[in-house]
Amino acid sequence: MSGYESTLCEKGGAEELKRVLIVSPYFAPESSVASIRFTKIAKYLQRMGYDVTVLRTDIIKNAAQNPVLQKDAQEVARVVTVNYTGLHYKLQALSMRMEQRAAKTAGHAPESAEKPSLRQRVMQEVSVWLSEYRDQKILARRFYKIVKQLCADGGSFDTVITTYSPLAPMLLAKRLKTKGLCRLWIADYRDAISHLRQDTPAIRLLQKTGAKCTAYADIVTAVSEGTVSAVRRDMARYAGTEKPAQVITNGYDPEDRRYCNAVPPQGKLVFCYCGAMYRVSETKRSDASPLFRALSKLAGENRIDMENVRVQYAGKYAQTFLAQAEAYGLRSIVRDNGFVGFAQSLALQAGSDVVLSLVWNTAGDEGTISG
Repeated sequence: MSGYESTLCEKGGAEELKRVLIVSPYFAPESSVASIRFTKIAKYLQRMGYDVTVLRTDIIKNAAQNPVLQKDAQEVARVVTVNYTGLHYKLQALSMRMEQRAAKTAGHAPESAEKPSLRQRVMQEVSVWLSEYRDQKILARRFYKIVKQLCADGGSFDTVITTYSPLAPMLLAKRLKTKGLCRLWIADYRDAISHLRQDTPAIRLLQKTGAKCTAYADIVTAVSEGTVSAVRRDMARYAGTEKPAQVITNGYDPEDRRYCNAVPPQGKLVFCYCGAMYRVSETKRSDASPLFRALSKLAGENRIDMENVRVQYAGKYAQTFLAQAEAYGLRSIVRDNGFVGFAQSLALQAGSDVVLSLVWNTAGDEGTISG
């Protein structure tokens, strides 16, 4: 039984809360980590007998498609795609050009670039306000029109499940809740609003808006204990309430084991990291240096043979990862697999002895694992 199945049974009985609306802008067939959580949840809720409708968007223009998630989504009763505004894609294209320029200038991934200039910080603030606040209000109104039509065709929804980010699903759910168009609202956080962010006026506006919306939710869930703590802090600070929240982790879909036939090679110690190399500040960043430092120390003491050690990397930010290895003279043990698909990522992890999670534990960010 999934975490959401348990929650629905405890709250009102599975038979009473059968008509479920999931609002998840990141969803199959888009190939992104953010699409996995609710594509899997939607699939299994449908199998458990719920009548599931999903509202999604093409949040990333011309995004690569994930055939594994696409197959999962085919089991869901209804998947409706809601169009973003043209402004969203223009800002997205501008952001990508800025990242590419920063990478070219700095010679490495934008996550590890130097502190941005005043002009860059102002542009970032304006971009956040436009794309993550103003544009989200427009998207929420588009969601609402679709939901009104769905309710006219089949009646109001028993349960609405939203996931952050972005903000639009929460804006929609608050409106549905106040207008009596859903009985139960579960507000889920894949990430805290402050995760991977500097403390700026635009981010505080998002935190305040998110907290005030979430105050209307019946149940709050999050991907990790650290995310729960961050959400509760926002709720207390901006909404004046301490709504309880529970952790529902991502886990693994047992049916994806078909892609995990690889095994670690005999006589080798294989580490693997698949993902982004984040950088919020000097202390809040994805850092594999502790691994390379330990391996270098062990090699220097002749306690391990580096010929038998391999580190697999897959993602878009190999230059940052490789630079961290190079700092300890271990560039040669790293294999850069580039950006790979979902199935290949699972195979890489299955073929490793140790799968790395590069998170940080600082004040306010303890145990925060991106979802």
